[in-house]
Amino acid sequence: MKIKSVKVKNFRGFGENPSTDDRMYHFDNLDSNLTLISGNNGYGKTSFFEAIEWALTDNIARVKKFNDVYHANTLQNKNTLKFISPNSNCDINRQVVVIIVFSDGVEICRKSNKDFIQITDRSDYNSTVTYKYKGNEITKEEFAKFKYPAFETDSFLKNHFLMQEDVSAFFKTTKPEHRREQIMELLDIDH
Repeated sequence: MKIKSVKVKNFRGFGENPSTDDRMYHFDNLDSNLTLISGNNGYGKTSFFEAIEWALTDNIARVKKFNDVYHANTLQNKNTLKFISPNSNCDINRQVVVIIVFSDGVEICRKSNKDFIQITDRSDYNSTVTYKYKGNEITKEEFAKFKYPAFETDSFLKNHFLMQEDVSAFFKTTKPEHRREQIMELLDIDH
């Protein structure tokens, strides 16, 4: 099972895409053997990964860490769920939507109308999640029967995505002569 595509709308760094009919940003062909997400600082790489995490877990661990470790729950840009453009008249009531489609035909869609994720002290946070299989809606119990082993551990995202902080730590703490071997092993390439 691999993530095949991700669609994002109004989530953190992503607003609405004026180039698509559904106003969502589409990330397709993610089930390739190697997928590289690159871009300049502030262009949505972290928001992309956090969108996946939020859709799967209803949480964003990095933001929760800011709250738990640094007690930064007053830093609104850290716990903001919905993209609000300061340069336009955005509808504050519009919906945050993240859809993940897996290579086996399963789809997860999480939505919320709220501005902040649940770690803030706002008690009115909520989101809804729906599941589909090959276009037909299924229940949470039916979804659970698919038994994705990767979802059964708290380390799902840490094991499957190289986050920016992890890559920085890798380059700061690893000797140059060992980096190539570790990267080749990570990518499962014979060297």
